[in-house]
Amino acid sequence: MNIVLSGFGAVGQAATHVLMNKAKEWERTYGIHIKITAVLDRSGAVVHSSGLDLKQLLQMKAETGGVDNGALPPRNVDQLWVDSRADIFIDAAETNTLTGGSGLPLIQSALKHGLDVVCVSKGALAYAWDDLHELAEACGRTIKYSGAAAAALPTVDTALYSLAGAEVHTIEGLLNGTSNLIVTRVAAENITLQKAWETAKKEGKAEADPSEDIGGKDTALKMYFLAKTCLTPEINWKSITIRGLDQLSAVEWKQAEQGKTKWKLVGKARKTEQGTTVSVEPKLLTAEHPFFHVDGAEKAVLFSTDTMGTVLVSGGASSPTGAAAAAWKDVIHLARERA
Repeated sequence: MNIVLSGFGAVGQAATHVLMNKAKEWERTYGIHIKITAVLDRSGAVVHSSGLDLKQLLQMKAETGGVDNGALPPRNVDQLWVDSRADIFIDAAETNTLTGGSGLPLIQSALKHGLDVVCVSKGALAYAWDDLHELAEACGRTIKYSGAAAAALPTVDTALYSLAGAEVHTIEGLLNGTSNLIVTRVAAENITLQKAWETAKKEGKAEADPSEDIGGKDTALKMYFLAKTCLTPEINWKSITIRGLDQLSAVEWKQAEQGKTKWKLVGKARKTEQGTTVSVEPKLLTAEHPFFHVDGAEKAVLFSTDTMGTVLVSGGASSPTGAAAAAWKDVIHLARERA
């Protein structure tokens, strides 16, 4: 199983480390031999059809900041799939919802050349969900996106497999581990949201743009993917109403009572006869709500269904390794489905 990986930042490098540690185990367990045969980043691309030397690749990145360092000329994308003998394309490049980012044309090209696609980046899916899924169907290929829809927390797999046959009416999501870590620290350390965010940023746990985490954009994107998966194909992610933690007033913050109520940034998607609505906003939760007990960088999703009642999944703390592991899970599922 040959992999082309786009994006060699924190998640791309974590994916490389995970594969180095787990490849032999996966081959024994699943009978799948996985190799990374091409990596792309802003510096260029490096390709070897029999598999890249992953240790050397990580060393190159550490020493030069890129994977290519001018070793290869600009590469025709169509030729890339041929030279790498690729089976699956993983998009882990930077998210850009305004244009779809660098991942959008690569995903389109990969599908047309017969590759399945695994998305960790959210940009292309947010920008062109319908077009990409229509293209995948036309090409007889599959797009998986566990890494884009809460990473190590198995939201999509729970919806598609564990809840198969049930109708999902409502989805609630505590889907951004960074914002959950921040509100946990605000309550535990009696500090401001700004201070907690700055600390998380210094630790490398928060995005440089606060609108992604505490502003609610990341949660909105994940809720959009889940709503498209479980509730309705018609919804547009730009129709989601968002109120971030940064919009809470000082008076509202003081409403939380130690041990009794907690602020959480909650996404909600609800299907009614009038249509589907998706929103993200801070909720002051009591101990009766299952999200009350989910603290730190952990996440959670709550499905309400017609025949299976309410189903809660929690955990999957946010980290590059968790996102990388979710991508490899999708690769393993694709390999097993194609076998």
